[in-house]
Amino acid sequence: MDGSGANIESAVVYGQTKSVQKWERSLGNSIARAFDGQAVLTRARNGHNWQFTFIAGKTDLVIIVDLFERLRRTIRRMSAEYVAANRSPYISPRTQHNSYRIGVVTTVRDRLEQIRHNSRPDDFRNPCGLTGKELLVVKDKAVRQHMEEMFPNLKFEKTRFSSVDSNAYHRGLADGQNVCLHRSVNGSRKPRLVR
Repeated sequence: MDGSGANIESAVVYGQTKSVQKWERSLGNSIARAFDGQAVLTRARNGHNWQFTFIAGKTDLVIIVDLFERLRRTIRRMSAEYVAANRSPYISPRTQHNSYRIGVVTTVRDRLEQIRHNSRPDDFRNPCGLTGKELLVVKDKAVRQHMEEMFPNLKFEKTRFSSVDSNAYHRGLADGQNVCLHRSVNGSRKPRLVR
């Protein structure tokens, strides 16, 4: 029950921009949380400016990294298409991109929370007297222990978004409903985990 038996691993995903994108920070944290993991954002080395370190159970980690990288590409593409079709002489393209992306990520975060809620064990006890919630406690402890070992001086910080273009933001909120969250790591089949 102390979490020491759980198979916890970590994986690094590098940022693709010079500075940390707030929408990517929110996306990474939302995905990690939905699959019982943690995301730690740090300055990177080796020629990269920043990186996410995802920490989770071995199977969850594969899903987290795959989903983050896939959604990051998808949201960038959707944002480029939106801004190209909705250029405004009064709003900078950067503000439109960020507003749209924040909208998409907000909807994706809400959908991931719903998936997480729907996949939680209930109070039904199996023949051994367990509900499945006991395993979640062990996994959560193990992830937290692994994170504290890797990052003993970790500081928590809230993401604050700057001003947004409400048209782009609301369009992003709506378009976030169309982002596929169910494609599995190894193809287009829906994983059983997300029913």
